[in-house]
This record gives sequence, structure tokens and C-alpha cells, in this order.
Amino acid sequence: MLLITRQRAILLAMLLAAQAQVRVQVQAQAQDTGWAGPFTLTLLARNLAAVPERRARFTEERRFAALNAPLHSQGSLLWRRPDLLEKRTDAPEPEVLRITGSRVEVIVPGRKPLAIDLASQPQLRIFAEAMRAPLAGDVAALESLFEVTLSGGPAAWRLRLLPRARQARDAVASLEIEGTLAEPRRVSVLLPNGDQQIMQIEPVP
Repeated sequence: MLLITRQRAILLAMLLAAQAQVRVQVQAQAQDTGWAGPFTLTLLARNLAAVPERRARFTEERRFAALNAPLHSQGSLLWRRPDLLEKRTDAPEPEVLRITGSRVEVIVPGRKPLAIDLASQPQLRIFAEAMRAPLAGDVAALESLFEVTLSGGPAAWRLRLLPRARQARDAVASLEIEGTLAEPRRVSVLLPNGDQQIMQIEPVP
């Protein structure tokens, strides 16, 4: 029993040391000239926009008041400047959601692809623009659609977005995007009825 306790203590010490090293590395990167100066929305958007293409893995949890247990999914994300956003779900069922400009394509194996106008889908449009505007560095577009609150610093920041338009608020109550440096890591969407969608994002090198 004593040996097991010692092993756990050693593993815990190693884990804490690794976490501390990551924090130091992130803080050191945050001192880079690209992050110099006051931490503002403009500074964050400029650094996000400096990455022309992003690939990531995601895990998503959807919590519905009408269900006893949340629904889970996973897959990959692709962002490519100027306005391509693709969400490719692998499980539990394969599906591709591709947004380019105002065009949305939904591709499900074995079915005819569906093409719709983003303007006809308020909830999807709000989610898409909440992601695309910061990644494109388009502060004007972001602030025209949302009341924006930025908190934290380069090493750990949070964007809280409240839709301005009434129709948009009827579809989405609020969104929060959290990240580290120029990498979004978590997106939380709260619907007016209390349902919630939480996406964890892990960048792919």
C-alpha cells in the first residue's frame, strides 16, 4: 500500500511539473512581439488572422433539457481564409457541414447533398460568424453582429458574444469562445431554452 501511495505521489508531481512547464512555455510565447502591448480585441483578432488555415479535432457535447443524458460527437474542423469553415463529424454518424460565404452544404453518406442559404438559418449563421469573424480578423463584422466582451490575456482569453439582432437572440442566447494565444480551444453556445452545446477543440499540427 505504501509503495502504491509513493507511486501516485511521484505521478502527481510529474503531472504538476509538466503542467507548470506548459504554462511557462505559453507565457513565454505570449511575450512574443506579436502579442506586445495592451491585450485588446484588435490585438487578438490580428494574431488569429495571421493563420491562413487551421485544422483541428473536436469533441462536442450537447445538453438538452428534454434528454436525461447529453449527446456526444467527434470529428475534425477546417478553417481556410477567407471564409471556409468545415465541420466533419465522424461519430456517432458521419456528416459534413461546409460553409463558404453564404452557402451551406450538408453532406451525409447515402443521401443527396443539401445546399441552403446561411441567411435562412439564424442559429447556424450566428455560430458560423462567431467563428469566422475572429479567425478572419474582422473586428468590424464581429462587433456589428455581437456585443463583444474580451477577458483574460494572451495565454488564456475568453470572448463572450451576445447577438445584437432580435431574430438572432431568438436563435442563440450567447456564445463564448476560449483560447490560448492564436488557438481557439473551447466554444460554448447557449440557446434561449437553456440547451447548451460545448465544443472542445484540439489543434492538429
